[in-house]
Amino acid sequence: MEWQKPYIIVRKSEQGIFQVVHEAATMKDARYWLAYIALNGDALFQTAAHPKYQGDGTPVYVSHLIKRGQVATNEAVWKREMGIDADIGARLVAPQ
Repeated sequence: MEWQKPYIIVRKSEQGIFQVVHEAATMKDARYWLAYIALNGDALFQTAAHPKYQGDGTPVYVSHLIKRGQVATNEAVWKREMGIDADIGARLVAPQ
């Protein structure tokens, strides 16, 4: 998947698909969106479009929303809460 922005916010659908609900050009925009607009459980990822990205092309977890204004940075906790045990790359759908 070709990413246009360095940050994405993803949300798990009822079908278990992770939908990109927001793309951000800056960390400031991404963090604001995550803290004040996103829904509980939404997560912020860094994409391959980020100049310092190091990975295989799959977005990298940064943080997730616990509740309005409260963000956590524990990927293991987020995965457990979302009921996933592997990388979400294969279940990630780009915005429409």
